[in-house]
Amino acid sequence: YSIPSYFHSFVWLDNPDFIMRPSRGRAQYAEGRGRFTFIHLTTVMLLTAMALLFSFFRYQDADDLLLALSQDIQVQQACPTAHDLCTASICGDSFPCPLVSQKSAAATTATSTTAATTCGVSECLADQLMSKTCTADYCRTNVFRGKGQGGAGIIQPKDIEQMCSHHAAFQVCDDLRAFTGLATQEFDQRMERHGNFHFEGEHLFWNPTSATELAWYYTTSVDYLFANSMHTAFGPWFEGLTTEHEPILDYSGGVGNNILKLASMGIKSQYFGIGQMEKSFAEYRFLKRGYLQSGMVEIKTPWNEASGWKFDPIVGGLPRDGSLGAILAIDVLEHIPNYHNVAEAIVDSLRVGGILVEQTPFAGTSENGKDQDFRVHVSDGGIPMEKALGSRMKLISNGRWEKISNDDAAP
Repeated sequence: YSIPSYFHSFVWLDNPDFIMRPSRGRAQYAEGRGRFTFIHLTTVMLLTAMALLFSFFRYQDADDLLLALSQDIQVQQACPTAHDLCTASICGDSFPCPLVSQKSAAATTATSTTAATTCGVSECLADQLMSKTCTADYCRTNVFRGKGQGGAGIIQPKDIEQMCSHHAAFQVCDDLRAFTGLATQEFDQRMERHGNFHFEGEHLFWNPTSATELAWYYTTSVDYLFANSMHTAFGPWFEGLTTEHEPILDYSGGVGNNILKLASMGIKSQYFGIGQMEKSFAEYRFLKRGYLQSGMVEIKTPWNEASGWKFDPIVGGLPRDGSLGAILAIDVLEHIPNYHNVAEAIVDSLRVGGILVEQTPFAGTSENGKDQDFRVHVSDGGIPMEKALGSRMKLISNGRWEKISNDDAAP
């Protein structure tokens, strides 16, 4: 008596010391105690016959059976991959099973239940297994997208058109189309921040868990190139700024609109930003207009001789020598954990009488506490701007500060 070798290589019976092997058509005993009984053998044979009989009626031939068995294994192996891509903490149990290779209708029916069980989801129906909605596209569209951490959600086309034509945008959309080479639909999707084209979706995908990882996210971000193109050079920021404030530093200058505004006013300035896509685009715009060639604009990088050629957004961007007449820090400090360290370096870099113009929409207190806040917009960590800047700075108006002394007042 034997079990067909293609079905199982061996079967454990209820006695752990007994093995039945499909060799030469008879049962062999493993060493140990126990006796093989006629009832055991009859039970195994009966169950095997029932399984084969059921398979015969369910599948047209052996090929369908083997296909279903092999693809059932594929589904079980593929589903965890989807959970690795969209982790349980993000997707939860709502993420469908991934797309599996082509399979027959019989195999689809056979594997759908197993797939749903393996993935732990109810959405994995037989017809969905053949659909591309069961791939990582689900994550791109429904998971890795804007979550309201900071900034705007989807931007409407009419708002984009209005911004693109604004005089303080300096033809940014035309520049960006030329710089990227994207087709119209591809460009519009990114500007409108659909799905994974939102910078928050990019943040969710990389999931930075330290200050250095968060800085690297901003350094390598692609979606922020399009998001920051929506930032025009807002008129009130530049009120009172003249050539007497030269050089003016735009700290985290984005796509360069503020620098272009200063250049249009005849004021020499310095651009600094850690986002390399934004920096490349800003450089393209400055070169296109001849501002780098003429010395009107200087680009500073987060690695230089002062930093030992190591990445350092403070040393690379802020000289801390009192040489700057004004600094623009628009929508930047709310992205920096322990921002007060940067604020102190900003004050050090201004000369007495120098101006700081800042716009800083901090988020609320992080659930994880101030030392573990790596969201798109972080909280102020319990340190208000006035305290972070210290007694050397005096508030003139909302977001505008003047340096009144090189020395901190006695406590």
